[in-house]
Amino acid sequence: MTFTTVPVTSGGAGSGQPVHFVVEPEVRFQTMLGFGGAFTDAAAINVNRLSPALQTRVLEAYFGSTGLQYSMGRVPIASCDFSESVYSYNEVVDDLAMEHFSIDVDRSPRSFKLELIQRALRMSRESSGRDLLY
Repeated sequence: MTFTTVPVTSGGAGSGQPVHFVVEPEVRFQTMLGFGGAFTDAAAINVNRLSPALQTRVLEAYFGSTGLQYSMGRVPIASCDFSESVYSYNEVVDDLAMEHFSIDVDRSPRSFKLELIQRALRMSRESSGRDLLY
């Protein structure tokens, strides 16, 4: 188990009252699946604006063996509040059979989201041997 000691006081700054924490590693309340971030349109656009060398450094910082080793990534379904435009993967109203469903908007030359996800997946697999997204 890895740990770090940090001085903590109660009663506000400067109170001097000690606080004691007891960590019982054998007691588990929930399962931790991993840590990660989101592959939004904005993230993809901004990473794409960097030089290729800096893109690699950013991906390594998040997903690589010398970085944070993120193990999860959230992918919005269609547009979100971090998108340049509003879109869905099926613009046809009442198409419950999803006959017009398409992710072509994410395959367009202006979208770098799929490329960013694929690069992060490769780096995550190389550093941990695991798939990234759940």
